[in-house]
Amino acid sequence: MAKYVSKPNYIDAVLFEAGMHDGYACYDNISGEFIGFYSKDRYPKVMKREYAIKVVDEGDVEWQIVKEGKHAIVTYKSGYRTSMSLQYLDLFYERVED
Repeated sequence: MAKYVSKPNYIDAVLFEAGMHDGYACYDNISGEFIGFYSKDRYPKVMKREYAIKVVDEGDVEWQIVKEGKHAIVTYKSGYRTSMSLQYLDLFYERVED
């Protein structure tokens, strides 16, 4: 089995705040059942919802649920954007500049 070590990887990270989302994860008001993801300008207004961002990875679009004060939006040098919990951000990365 081969062993690997990660290369230094600089990222940009910003604490997620309302308004940075691309849409919502929507849930039924009564059952709480997940209904689907909707863009922020076309979502069912009467449903429970959580903030979500769109992530594009090699052409595939994926939604990720994000929460204020619990997630950061991370952008890698390659341009790939994703969410990361603050716990993992602190565990795997060291702040080098503000």
